[in-house]
Amino acid sequence: MIREAKMPFVFFRIFGLFFLLTAIVLLFVSGCSKQQSEKRVDKNLFKEVKVIRIVIKQTYTYNSENTPNLSFSFMLPFKQVAKEILEKAGFVVVGEETKKYDATLLVNAKCKAIGQTYGGELPGFYYTGARITGKIILETFKNRAKYTSSFETYSPPLLNVLVLKDMVDIPDSPDKAPLKELLWGIRPNYSSYMNLDLGIPSCIIDYSWELEPFPLKLLEIIATLYGNEKLIPLLKGTPSGLRFMIIKTFEKVRDEKTTDALISALDNEVLYVRHLAIRTMGEVNDPRFVEYLIGKLISEKEWFVRASAADALYNIAATADAPSEIKNKVFEALISVLNDRVEKEVDQSLFRESVVITLGKFKDPRAINPLITLLEKETKNESTNVRSAIIGVLSDIGDERAIEPLKKLSITDPYDYVRDEATEALEKLKSRLSQAKK
Repeated sequence: MIREAKMPFVFFRIFGLFFLLTAIVLLFVSGCSKQQSEKRVDKNLFKEVKVIRIVIKQTYTYNSENTPNLSFSFMLPFKQVAKEILEKAGFVVVGEETKKYDATLLVNAKCKAIGQTYGGELPGFYYTGARITGKIILETFKNRAKYTSSFETYSPPLLNVLVLKDMVDIPDSPDKAPLKELLWGIRPNYSSYMNLDLGIPSCIIDYSWELEPFPLKLLEIIATLYGNEKLIPLLKGTPSGLRFMIIKTFEKVRDEKTTDALISALDNEVLYVRHLAIRTMGEVNDPRFVEYLIGKLISEKEWFVRASAADALYNIAATADAPSEIKNKVFEALISVLNDRVEKEVDQSLFRESVVITLGKFKDPRAINPLITLLEKETKNESTNVRSAIIGVLSDIGDERAIEPLKKLSITDPYDYVRDEATEALEKLKSRLSQAKK
């Protein structure tokens, strides 16, 4: 009787375990299927999209002992950011209530304060950190095709946020403080300070691009579905932070237009956009970049942009399948700028040092004589970084022509640490040449 009483119980346990395992398998398969459907999205389903309706849903909460999970009715600028990106990319943007549109861009975001610390002084308090998570869904009206992407970010602690009295109602106590740093950001638009009359301008903060993961994901969606060519117009007349993200997108989402897109950024008026575009070219490794990069190596005014061009050129030339013609062209271009003058003396030494180090990576004996000539000129220069770089490269190339210059430098250089470097490099070179003869 006891056994009979236990049988139903055992049966239900087995059945329940089977049901649980089945549910787990189904959830896993469903998740995999969803991921695969997003990866295998048919771009043709989106190609007719010209008018996009923007719908934003966002919730902001904070936790405190007195008012747990209190929500605020203030909004982050997702709509403004999305509108600017989409319009610059050539789409027509309409409001949520519009009836005629080709696709809906839904942004569903949540934000929560991190900890209970506050910053600011009366009459403005703000949280010193927050976490944002969200999803971006682009869904076509005609065929209900969807493309989904997620984003997540943490806002950094803020120490210097200006209170703009005419923007929003200022909370008068920490208990009422919203996530203000996410609304106002931390990147000032310094050009606006030129128009100050009463000490506080009406708007001096370019806040939109501090929410970096959101615009970055939106840019990736556009590039994936419509190609990098759509983003080229955004490299003009937009905040510098957005332009950086566009270059990152060119690197991540590569297509047949990636080369043209990066080349278009080489003459951008924002210095660091040019710099980042050149670095990205070195990572993409397209031989078509060589002529453009040599042009920047020779003509660019800023030394570190020229140095980045040198690095990018080496990366392209050093690839296993790079033809000898490209390797020689890059090598000769680097040799040609060794003695270039740069506007500032300190910049000149930094540029020459970077070119010397890049040349050394080739380990090409053709660099020996030009480097010896430069070394003789640099002995009169108080900056020692170029001489130190040449010493290392001469030793690494391993050519006996470097013995006498290194010996002379180990005795005559006015700086003892440079003499020590030359002595050590000379011993290393002699040892290598001796072993090579055996």
